[in-house]
Amino acid sequence: MKQGLLAAAALTALIAPLGAQTGPRELGSITIPQQVSTPEGTLQTGTYQLRLDPSPAQAPQPVGTSGRTEEVLPSPAGPWIAFVQNGEVKLRAMAVVPPSTMKIPNGIHAMRVRNDDDPYVRISVKQRGQTYLVYLPVGS
Repeated sequence: MKQGLLAAAALTALIAPLGAQTGPRELGSITIPQQVSTPEGTLQTGTYQLRLDPSPAQAPQPVGTSGRTEEVLPSPAGPWIAFVQNGEVKLRAMAVVPPSTMKIPNGIHAMRVRNDDDPYVRISVKQRGQTYLVYLPVGS
């Protein structure tokens, strides 16, 4: 009986943290400096809350991962970043996890980038030992 209780307690201790990590996690806020457009929608210039959503129920097609950085490859399983404004998810985009050798500043940043006449906004998130990048094409 005692061994059964200890085994149940150990199993609960292992499962509880896993369950806590499967839901969305608030990352902070970001100001998008320029309108961006993706097949899933458009984000207007403005401030959005970012939420890490490891596995959205209906994952959209990946956006912003069109080979901008050769050493960064997206995983079809995510992670996904949700852009939330006024409590509504305006867009979900697949994030890439860069190699640890990439120099990414701490915090959350949005930066306009121009790459071979292909302008985009790069969102970088680096906090709690994790780094995510999202590339969003500039809209017209």
